[in-house]
Amino acid sequence: MSTMKLVVFTLLVGAIMAQEAVNWAIFEGRAYAYVPKYLIWTDAQKFCLTLGGSLASIRTSQEQDFVKALAEGNRAWIGYSDAQTEAAWLWINSDRSTHTGWCPGEPNNAGGHQNCALIDWTGMQSYHRINTKWIICVNVLLLLPENKCWDDQDCHTAYSFICTKAV
Repeated sequence: MSTMKLVVFTLLVGAIMAQEAVNWAIFEGRAYAYVPKYLIWTDAQKFCLTLGGSLASIRTSQEQDFVKALAEGNRAWIGYSDAQTEAAWLWINSDRSTHTGWCPGEPNNAGGHQNCALIDWTGMQSYHRINTKWIICVNVLLLLPENKCWDDQDCHTAYSFICTKAV
């Protein structure tokens, strides 16, 4: 078998195995899957692509409630990012939305490198400058699952994630 055929075969087997490893749930004409695998944001998107979808976009508060329930209280990447232009948040699949679920004070780009959105955030961090050094002050919020909100995080941190695709 040629090297190219072996690569294609390996990718196909990987895609089939990935599809079998996730459980899809349907909401308003789209399928969603919570993936408990911890990946950085770009790798999570690549994984979703192997499933025929992308990281989830959230268009309504009802959809947000559904996605949060699917994640079962776990922090998870969604397909929202301002990596292209700071403060210009866009969905990875070009969905238009006026709905957001940011925590109070978010997105704040703390530390200057938070460009990807995460759902079910349970705490807030604030960064303070003392002389020439930055310190992190962590304030843990006691949020009920229904009150958990979005946070911007460093895209190179590994979290679980939510994929979505058309049905």
